[in-house]
Amino acid sequence: GSAATEAVPILVSNLRHENHWVRRACAKALGKIGSPQAVDPLRGALSDQNRFVAHSAANALRKIGTRQALAALKGYRGI
Repeated sequence: GSAATEAVPILVSNLRHENHWVRRACAKALGKIGSPQAVDPLRGALSDQNRFVAHSAANALRKIGTRQALAALKGYRGI
């Protein structure tokens, strides 16, 4: 709904949070919302130092499923 859409910018900004649990939760939430606006930030999260954050970002991109989202996964070598 619209509340989820309004949350996207906040979730995106928290993909850079110092706590990896927060980054991971934000990536998962962005995948559930499915907003194409999140593709570029999630692409950046694929190289997160925490592999679970990176894996959550990859799953989110798969859930978003647009051509751009799936292209962002090329070259990703996750767990």
